[in-house]
Amino acid sequence: MTKTQLPRRKELYMGVDIEEGSPLSSTKRALYSIVIVDAEGKIIEKQSRAPLSRLIRLAWYYKPKKIAFDNIMEIASNKKDLARILELFPAESEIVQVTIGKDKYYSMNQLTAPYRDIVGYGKLTPGKTAYLAAILASKNYGASIRKIEQKTMILITKHRSPASGGYSQQRYQRKVRAAVLNATMRVKQALDEAGLEYDLKYRKSEGGLESATFTVYAPRERLLGIVRPYRGADYSVTIKPVYRTILSIPEKSSKHLKPIIVGLDPGITTGIAVLDLNGRVVYLDSSKSFDRGSLLEAILEYGKPVIIAVDVPEPPESVRKIASLTGALLYTPPGELSVVEKRGLAQKALNGLLPDDSHQRDALAAAYKAYLSLRNKLGHVESQLKKIGINVDSSTVKEAVIKGVTVAEALEIAIEKELDDILSVNKERVEEKNHRARIQQSQDEARGYQRLQLLEAELTYLRERVKQLQEENERLQEEMERKLASFKSSIYRDSLVSKMESQIAILSKEIESLKDTINNLINEKKTIEEILSKVYSGTYFLAYRIRSLTQSNAKNLISNPQTLMGEALYLDNPVFEEDLLYTLSSIKLLGLIVRGSPDIAMLKKNAKRLLIPVVTEGELDIRPLYMTDEYVVLDARVREELFRRRKKLEEEYEQRINLERLISEYRKERFRALGSHGKRITQ
Repeated sequence: MTKTQLPRRKELYMGVDIEEGSPLSSTKRALYSIVIVDAEGKIIEKQSRAPLSRLIRLAWYYKPKKIAFDNIMEIASNKKDLARILELFPAESEIVQVTIGKDKYYSMNQLTAPYRDIVGYGKLTPGKTAYLAAILASKNYGASIRKIEQKTMILITKHRSPASGGYSQQRYQRKVRAAVLNATMRVKQALDEAGLEYDLKYRKSEGGLESATFTVYAPRERLLGIVRPYRGADYSVTIKPVYRTILSIPEKSSKHLKPIIVGLDPGITTGIAVLDLNGRVVYLDSSKSFDRGSLLEAILEYGKPVIIAVDVPEPPESVRKIASLTGALLYTPPGELSVVEKRGLAQKALNGLLPDDSHQRDALAAAYKAYLSLRNKLGHVESQLKKIGINVDSSTVKEAVIKGVTVAEALEIAIEKELDDILSVNKERVEEKNHRARIQQSQDEARGYQRLQLLEAELTYLRERVKQLQEENERLQEEMERKLASFKSSIYRDSLVSKMESQIAILSKEIESLKDTINNLINEKKTIEEILSKVYSGTYFLAYRIRSLTQSNAKNLISNPQTLMGEALYLDNPVFEEDLLYTLSSIKLLGLIVRGSPDIAMLKKNAKRLLIPVVTEGELDIRPLYMTDEYVVLDARVREELFRRRKKLEEEYEQRINLERLISEYRKERFRALGSHGKRITQ
């Protein structure tokens, strides 16, 4: 039945079983029985003969807490296809196979015995199996098959074309590469401060980086507020979330992973080479798509790494992390391998053939160099095993010897593993416990005797080896004394060369900086020349600039009144002292220009009394064309406006003076007239 409305239930469980067809068939597609139940076992949805597309659609429609299978390989023909198909299911739904127990596989008949009274005791049909799988999933049976790895890619790339720009092409390219390098360092610092795990790949070039790629092992949400997307003139920062499905299907057999030697050449394209402990190449590849997770999967497909090798003395951080994750030892050559040496090592490992590219070559050379450093020790292990004649896994012994234990101790480790395999077969049988204890006791005694023999053989070997080393030490001491004198002089010479190279690099940077400064000064000079030309022609004019009309700000200007006579002052704000206004009125200042402040009523009032015109930038809608700490370049219209306003103020002043004179004369005449009239009245 098909539901038209999503049931409002907190937890749903989906069971799936193949009904007909096969995922291996290209002509007859597989069809499935599907049952969805709630936490109480009530059936919410039931489908039969449903194609895989419907199964996925229903999973998204109901988004069950768990999707259960009795065999996960019923929906795909291989693990690669299975991973891609499982990516189509909702991320919040856990994919489980109910037949996988803690330490072994079970059949559906074994698991469903307690629930057969619900579906009957007959043959398990696909519908019944799907229902019981859902019930078992609700009871927390089975193992989780799918893990979703969330990563975030941060890409830093050049934005502009190297052919554009006003500088020469080489300088312009260095500028853009330096910008990419600076952005990369800022992102790295932000990730380090946030404590996020990441791998960094980059392409170096002259003056900086061509590009950089961070693989951050955290979901996109963790990077919010730490790294932001950016698109600028020189570079861009792009952030992409990446989701990858990882299969987690336990093997039916508990076989031990074989120890291997792994060579890595990290970079934009990563090379990988895998050797067994006999120096044979078992895997060689290179790819741009390798990240830490896929690289570990590729390595563990062929065994357990005991050595991770690189071809440089200082291994990259990404290789250190992989060695740490796998528990492998890190091998680095005593010096950086040359191209000729790496080609020779790779050819020797491949019996005369050459790898497909330089990344495979470098990885293989590193792995084979590591193998050669261990070959004598591994050969000694083989000879000791043949001498003793004990039948144990030689790779286990070699792995332990590589990690630093003696041959005798390594033999005991191998014997312990053999014993674990033997004893684990009958681990659950109580009636054989006493028998196993007797076997263990006898084997302990045998192991003690064998250990004594091994120790005696080891002692003989070590005594001979000590003698050889003493002779070798004497020879090397003599050779060292001969070379010491020349070595000291070469160290002194190399230190001088290194110091001079460092000084040259510093001076080169200073030269580049000075060149940029010169270019800026040339452009500044051209701008000033153009302004002076327009000032001379009368298109522009200069005004003296001060912050405000206070004694501290105007001290230099008023010390020489001739400097300001007939000129204009440009004020950054309308703060003033009246004494200074009186001083400016005495030297016939052309006027005051106040920078964009409408609140200048008091200044205008006081300046008007002293015949000093005041204007603001907003009144004339004219902004400064060029500014320094001492001068401001303005359009000539501002000067004309100041002349007009000053003339108007002077005319008003003249009119006021004339009016006051007339009033004064009138008052005098009236006083004289009143005085004469008073005398006549008295007589």
